[in-house]
Amino acid sequence: MLTGYCGTYASPNGRGVYRFDFDERTGRLSGPELVFRARDAKCLCRTGGALAAPVQEGERAGIALFAPDGRELAKNLFETKTGCYLLREGNRLYSANYHEGTVTVLDPETLAVLGRVEAGPEAGCHQVISSGGLFLVPCLELDEVRLYDGALEQVGKLSFPAGTGPRHGVMDRAGRRLFLVSERSRQLFVFRAAGRDFVPAGTFPAADSGECAAVRLSRDERFLYVSTRGADVLTVFRLRDCAAERVRELPCGGRHPRDFDLTPDGRWLLCLNRDSDNLVSFPVDRETGLPGAPAGELKIPTGSGILLPGDMEATI
Repeated sequence: MLTGYCGTYASPNGRGVYRFDFDERTGRLSGPELVFRARDAKCLCRTGGALAAPVQEGERAGIALFAPDGRELAKNLFETKTGCYLLREGNRLYSANYHEGTVTVLDPETLAVLGRVEAGPEAGCHQVISSGGLFLVPCLELDEVRLYDGALEQVGKLSFPAGTGPRHGVMDRAGRRLFLVSERSRQLFVFRAAGRDFVPAGTFPAADSGECAAVRLSRDERFLYVSTRGADVLTVFRLRDCAAERVRELPCGGRHPRDFDLTPDGRWLLCLNRDSDNLVSFPVDRETGLPGAPAGELKIPTGSGILLPGDMEATI
């Protein structure tokens, strides 16, 4: 039995972070239990034995740390709007804020602010991607990905055509390939990575309509998955080095697939659908990479980020 967590958007029913259980034999989901009450706790991250989530309190927003049983351990309200992505990397906790166009670096235990990158209030900073001592920030509204070093100095950028909307990316384990999905042009971009150099290696259509959201690699890195809101589908790609073959689009089991993830053994895919308030489990064929018919379902109100064992962050 696995225990996972879901973050939720602020709503009458979405009241914070929910915990759920997942049976890896049957695909059955059980719960959920409201474990940490917080407004707009929409993404999650593990940091040591604790979890981190954004919080909104009145006119202030920031990050809270809490124990798995829900006890609040620390909190820092350092901004006015909640962030959309958290990443623990070494002795730093990164928080990307789409609305404020910033990335804030915090101490992962005390939540003291260590530094901040300000890309601009209209930048749309959507994620932080770690890559060999650098961190990459997709700026959706600027149609670029900015590269920063450990001193928070910008050392480069990847530019895209107007209207692309780069949103989320994932590095392979070797740190040699970056897979990046765009929200507005619905494309998958593949780059070869070497230090500060990211060389374009291919561009592939990810969906025919809607807005692409999350992207995940299979554990064996043979397949890649993209969720698309509006079309409400999951797209499966077969990977061969930097080539991505679009194999199939499948229904996500609800509306507005905000986030999804694969279990540590790669045998299950769990999709969190915000507008239909549900979490759905799908068995995954390890040979084809294709999800099968839904095996379990759970009501999660306005779910936006999912965190499973072995993950460091939940993406929205």
